[in-house]
Amino acid sequence: MLSLRQIVQSEKSRLHLAIALGATASLLMIWQCWLLATLCDLALHQQPIPSSLLLHILVLWLLRPLLLAAKDLLGLSASQNIRTSVRHQLLQLISQAGPLRQRIASDGDLSTRLLEQVDALDPYISRYYPQLFLVVLCPLFISVAVATQSLLAALLLLATAPLIPIFMILLGKRAAQASQQQVQALGLLGGRFLEFLRGAALIRQLQAEPLVLNR
Repeated sequence: MLSLRQIVQSEKSRLHLAIALGATASLLMIWQCWLLATLCDLALHQQPIPSSLLLHILVLWLLRPLLLAAKDLLGLSASQNIRTSVRHQLLQLISQAGPLRQRIASDGDLSTRLLEQVDALDPYISRYYPQLFLVVLCPLFISVAVATQSLLAALLLLATAPLIPIFMILLGKRAAQASQQQVQALGLLGGRFLEFLRGAALIRQLQAEPLVLNR
């Protein structure tokens, strides 16, 4: 069975480009903050503000959203391609299994898994996987920028940074448990609905609709 890391290998180049765009946007954010601090310093000391400074701030203000939008589009495109490939592979395995697929699960449960569980990969591929790298790179960029002004402040940032992934792990585990419970419930519901559709003609022939509805 392939792991999530192995699944994304087919779109690794596109996802890495998305990570590079996100990291570039982080660097531009730091540069923009430095320019804004310079602007505030000039305004507080009542010094003339160069037009080039305002132009740089405007360019960065427009460029960062474009980079982030491109990053999101690359992540969504990679997610779509991967989910399509995974769904095709699963359909081939199910068709090869033939009647033996009933030993795995009912047809309704299998169809629900093909739709719901494969689509559930989207948040991991398009957002979580790139963020695994950005959550490390962005604090390092910020710490380096802060270290140029205060080494103590940079050390404090690096010391408290590990708290973020720890809380992310705890929240992720709880979310995974809730998602697994929901998938199981949808699988049971899909299986029962498919069985009802298969027996709908027989139920009508026996005029047993009230009995089924009462259940």
